Amino acid sequence: MTAWYWSAPLAGFGVVGLALAGRRSYWGWVLGLVDEALWVVYAVRSSQWSFCVSAAAYGWVYARNLRAWRRAASATAAAGGSSGFAVGAGASGDPRRSAVAGGGGVVGAFLDAVGGADTRRAVSFRARFGGLAAVLVMLLAGCVHVAGDAPRSGPVRPGPAGSGTASGAQLAEFAVRQAYEEFWWVVSRIDEQPPVRWRGVLSLVATEPELSRQVERAKDRAARGVHGYGEVVVHIAAVRSALTMRATLLDCQDASQSGEAENGTGRVLSTGRAGVRAVGTLVRDREFGPWRVTDVRYPGERC
Repeated sequence: MTAWYWSAPLAGFGVVGLALAGRRSYWGWVLGLVDEALWVVYAVRSSQWSFCVSAAAYGWVYARNLRAWRRAASATAAAGGSSGFAVGAGASGDPRRSAVAGGGGVVGAFLDAVGGADTRRAVSFRARFGGLAAVLVMLLAGCVHVAGDAPRSGPVRPGPAGSGTASGAQLAEFAVRQAYEEFWWVVSRIDEQPPVRWRGVLSLVATEPELSRQVERAKDRAARGVHGYGEVVVHIAAVRSALTMRATLLDCQDASQSGEAENGTGRVLSTGRAGVRAVGTLVRDREFGPWRVTDVRYPGERC
C-alpha cells in the first residue's frame, strides 16, 4: 500500500498538471515531468522498478507535448497574436518577464543581436527542457544502479530469528496452519454445493478418513432437511512436526456462531459452543506437497 505522504504529491502533481494542460498552459506538462520524477524516486524507495519504465514513457510524452506547445507559443508571439498557449510563456508584454524568459542581461542582449527574439526564446526553452531531461535521466540512472548493482558489503547471510527473515520451520508451520484454516472454510460452506460435488470439493482439503466423515455428515444433514450455517473460527495454539510428512496441531475452536438451520425457513435448530479443544492431523504425500486434513478429534476438553 502506498503511504499517504507519497499518494498526495504523486496524485496531486498529476491532477494539477492535467488541469493546466486542459487550460492550454504548457506548465501542465512541466508539472507532469516533475510528477514522473517523483514516481522514479518512489520506485527507488519502494523497490518497484517497473515504475521507472512507466515514468520514462510518460516523461517522454510530456516532454514532446511541452516542446510542441512551446513552439506554438513562440510562433504565436512572433506573429503578434494571442493564444492560450502563451499563458506563462513570457509573451505578456511585461519587459521584466521577457527579460527573465530570455535569460536577461548580457546573455539576452547577445541572443537578440545574433538571432532576434525567436532565437532567444528557443535557447531559453532548450535550457529549461534540457535541465528537466537531465534530472529525469539521472533519476532513471539511479533506478538502474540500485536495481542492477550487486551488494558491495559482501555476501548476504541469513539474519537471526525476528530480524525480518523466516526460517524453514516457520514457513512449514505456516503452511500447516493455512491448510487447516482452508479445511474449515470449505466444510462450513459444503452444503451450498450440489451433492454430486461434495467429495470432489472436500478432497481438495481433506483425505481419508476425515474426507468420508465430512461427506457422510453432509448427507445426513440433507436427509434431515437442514443445512449448516455460520463458520467455525479456529484458534491454533501449537503445530508439531511441520517439517515431516504428518503434522498435528492443537486448536481451540469457537463454533458459537455456527450450527444447523432448517431448509426453507432458515430457523436455527442448533448452535455450537466456544472454547472446544480439537486436535487436527494433516498429511502430505510428498515434500513441499499440499497439506490435507486426515483427522479431527475432540478430546472433550475446554480451552
